[in-house]
Amino acid sequence: MRVSLHLGWLVLACLCVLARPSLAQRSTIGYGVYNAADSFKPDFSNRDLKIIARVLRLTDDERAAVNTLYEGYKATLATKSEEVQRVVGEAIERAEIMQDSSLLKPAHEQMAAWEASAEKIKKEFLDDLRSLLSGDQESRWPIAEREMRRARKLGEGRLFGESVDVLQILDEVAPESFSTGRLAELVESYAVELDRSLVARATFLEANQAKFHELCKQDPKEAKHVWNSALHLRQAVRDVNERYVRLFAAELTKELAEKLQDMYFERAYARLVAPTRGDNYLAGVFKLDDLDASQRAKLETLRERYNADRKRILKEMAALERIHEEAWVPQSLAQVQGSTPADDGNFRGQQRLAPDHPLLPLRQARFELDQRMRDEVRVILTPQQRADIPHDERASVAYFADYQPFGL
Repeated sequence: MRVSLHLGWLVLACLCVLARPSLAQRSTIGYGVYNAADSFKPDFSNRDLKIIARVLRLTDDERAAVNTLYEGYKATLATKSEEVQRVVGEAIERAEIMQDSSLLKPAHEQMAAWEASAEKIKKEFLDDLRSLLSGDQESRWPIAEREMRRARKLGEGRLFGESVDVLQILDEVAPESFSTGRLAELVESYAVELDRSLVARATFLEANQAKFHELCKQDPKEAKHVWNSALHLRQAVRDVNERYVRLFAAELTKELAEKLQDMYFERAYARLVAPTRGDNYLAGVFKLDDLDASQRAKLETLRERYNADRKRILKEMAALERIHEEAWVPQSLAQVQGSTPADDGNFRGQQRLAPDHPLLPLRQARFELDQRMRDEVRVILTPQQRADIPHDERASVAYFADYQPFGL
């Protein structure tokens, strides 16, 4: 997902700098040799160990033995990667100082060798770990792999609801559900169905991501087909989530069902329900420590009404945003299809919806709701209390975001 933030004053400052006459122009380019965040990290995390312990039902002694193996795995990885990072760092530094990109070759060779070595270290760790397991635990290992895969792969979603782990929400709402009758059966069915969809999505994206942009140039029709196939696979993951939210809710009490559905909505549409300046303003009001009982009662009534109106508007927006996001195509494909906006396609905070798009009135309604709430709050508070409301650090900057996808 590509997100662009635009700061008007900053861009203006940059334009002023660029407008100055210069004696020379400079072109720069950077070559990434490795992923600083992931290339030297263990493939297994503490979260994975917790999944393994839970799924395999390890005893305390067995957990301790697995943790000992894991610490050894991490230490071996760290020791062997230290030398690799030193050699790679020197090659990068030499190439940069000499201003010769061909000198990066040793760094690339080292990284290729490191990837093979890291994979060997991981295999040894897994072999040692599985040698500790009993027959029953060994038979449950594929389940552990499935659970770890869900934890790792879900975050690769793009569509609303595509990255949500419904079992995590269910565990927060009704933790006993994992071992009770019909819900326990549904939990297992969800895990199996979601894993099937995640594997299908990951397999397709890995096979097509790298060649997609070339297809956009060379064979737009095939590129569109590949794009639609990826979209359908993403929808399949999201649809599993939505179906099982309904199924789980049907097995819960009314109160717990509503809590489950509300939590799913909040996480599925996280960027849509992110606090506005009005939300932050109201939260700040309740941080005032000199509200009297009458003021607090009025503010509680106002907040309850505001939240109900906010929820209604967000539900309507979510339905339309969902339709809107499924019509997106990457800029590279939009250009060859002739569907690029009238501008050059680069995001500068401009409005990209058609003037009659039904989302616009809802966004306006959201704005007006916040303004009405502020007006009502001001009437309830004293001038000093209004001045004491915590300052919004974003007050002087307008932020804009673009969620048009870059690739598959």
